[in-house]
Amino acid sequence: DLSRLPLWDLLSLTVGSGTSFSAPQVTGTIALMLEANPLLTPAQIRDILQRTATPMPSNSSYEIGAGMLNAHAAVVEAMRLRW
Repeated sequence: DLSRLPLWDLLSLTVGSGTSFSAPQVTGTIALMLEANPLLTPAQIRDILQRTATPMPSNSSYEIGAGMLNAHAAVVEAMRLRW
């Protein structure tokens, strides 16, 4: 019940950022990619994740890397490389 949280807790518990927030999402996407194509190499996985990321032009690349994770596009690309 969000109405019972103090403002500070509301702000800190309802926003996610950083490695602790993104690592599980990226790991899950990699698992889906490997399920679609078990022959992918680590280099191919990295390349697919970077190429399929959604650009975020309002931020510098050192802040956000290749952009926002696009799990759907990454899995589709992994399946495409299978053939």
